[in-house]
Amino acid sequence: MRWIVRLALGFYFRRIERFHAERVPGAGPVLFTSNHPNSLTDSFVIGASVPRKVNFVATVQLFGVRPLKWLLTRCGVIPINRVRDDPRAMRTVADTFEACYRVLERGEAVGIFPEGINGAFRMYKGAYRLGELGRNAFARMAIENQVPLVPAATVGHVEIYPILKRVDSSLVVRHTGWPFLPITPTFPLLPLPLPTKWHIRYHEPISVEKYAPEDAANPRAVEELSARLRDVLQASIDDMLQRRKHIFFGSIFERRPAVVPGGRGAS
Repeated sequence: MRWIVRLALGFYFRRIERFHAERVPGAGPVLFTSNHPNSLTDSFVIGASVPRKVNFVATVQLFGVRPLKWLLTRCGVIPINRVRDDPRAMRTVADTFEACYRVLERGEAVGIFPEGINGAFRMYKGAYRLGELGRNAFARMAIENQVPLVPAATVGHVEIYPILKRVDSSLVVRHTGWPFLPITPTFPLLPLPLPTKWHIRYHEPISVEKYAPEDAANPRAVEELSARLRDVLQASIDDMLQRRKHIFFGSIFERRPAVVPGGRGAS
């Protein structure tokens, strides 16, 4: 199924520029993490650009559309529902984590967007500033399972659905699970995205060898790992934004990128 996604992305998003994809471990369990502002398609884009299959975690509401559910299931996407009393829930949060653990135990890759759905529904202004990283569940998962974190800093996905205004509606929250109704330049033609140029920079895996599995229950250790990931992603995002000249065209990796926290040499 990945070739279908690649074909669609190749036509629609022109080209997806990747940098340091060779840093992605080719085998073994690994946890991918990326920023997640204003986009419900980044699991497809990043998943199709990684040189191995990644089982991303995505909100259960995306599975409500039958054709999309078919595609998500075959791409290995793991649904998560944070509203425990939602009768349409396919998995509780605990069940989702169990599914992730099984994937990691098989030596496969899991992808998580720590900012969650609130990150995907951030206003355009300031959207590239990282929000709250959930409850650092990704850090606990990495420590408990002793798997490295691979940061994937992404620029370009904010502009495909730039949210200019919001409409707060209990009806929208109840029937979609969204925090509000987003108003974008293509409204009411959603979900038609703008064909922006995406740039994805992969960083050296962040090892968790200094932690023992039981440290997953240690708030200080979890917060330390979470803060390290945040620093790497935010510094990388800021550097890429400074390099970018146009949201639809051009390369930002033609010259040597700056050193960012957590990287060795160019990142």
